[in-house]
Amino acid sequence: MKSLSQCLVDHAARVIVPLRPTQAQAMTAELKHIDDQRSALGFALGCVIAAYRQRLGLVAALHLSARLVTALAASGFGIVHIALPWSNLDLKLKLVSNPDFAACGTHCMGWISTVNSLPLSHWFWQQIAMGVFGVLHLMAAFMFARGDISRLMVISGLIAGLAVTLPMIGSGGMTFPTIYVMLIAMLIAMGFGLAKLQKWDLARRRTT
Repeated sequence: MKSLSQCLVDHAARVIVPLRPTQAQAMTAELKHIDDQRSALGFALGCVIAAYRQRLGLVAALHLSARLVTALAASGFGIVHIALPWSNLDLKLKLVSNPDFAACGTHCMGWISTVNSLPLSHWFWQQIAMGVFGVLHLMAAFMFARGDISRLMVISGLIAGLAVTLPMIGSGGMTFPTIYVMLIAMLIAMGFGLAKLQKWDLARRRTT
């Protein structure tokens, strides 16, 4: 329980140190003088609550909300990239085993015809490529939520590079890669903008 209390106080100190570095040091020092484990845990929980109450002002709350909503949207985009191509691969596998498979009847004849006209290898590699896109989007969303702009830029560069490379190896045209690059540029710009907003908010509220 003592180690849990220490972890909670260390977390509270990290949360509040940009605003009140002296108070962050005092939290850590005070815990060392509390011998009773239950009292230490209660103190640690109080530190966490107090730290977040002081850290999350109006601007900070808006910043956090914007960051989380954008991260969730990017995560959803990544999940779609992983899940959607599977429907084509799954249909192709069913058509290979049963050429008369009708999927959803006459409503899907165009989809069935398109999937059936291309080899299984095409849909297999499409699933892999889109899966990589999806995983990279999920990683970018996580880094965006954390506010880790340097890693976000690296992952975004990988996404943009992959998007531009695919047409060069004969996998589609340039329309979707262009959209990808624009979306990634917007994500990076928003990340930098929110980071600047957070830095400004902390600077105006900082005390010793």
